[in-house]
Amino acid sequence: MTEARVDQLRSLPFGSITTSYQPLGLPLSHNWREWKLTNLTNGNLLISFDGTSDNMVLPANSFTLYDIATNADQ
Repeated sequence: MTEARVDQLRSLPFGSITTSYQPLGLPLSHNWREWKLTNLTNGNLLISFDGTSDNMVLPANSFTLYDIATNADQ
């Protein structure tokens, strides 16, 4: 039987967005297959996976969706 796990919605209040990286909650407790980032601000956001390096840009008023398991071996 397949089991679906979901994580809580993670967001930052507008006033918490600064020029420094801000964490979006605790690390995940399980592997994930898909993730979506949405930028509802009028400015570009820099995303970091390690908290020190810029890894991607999320343009203003946009989203990105990653399905990292679509073509994975079963």
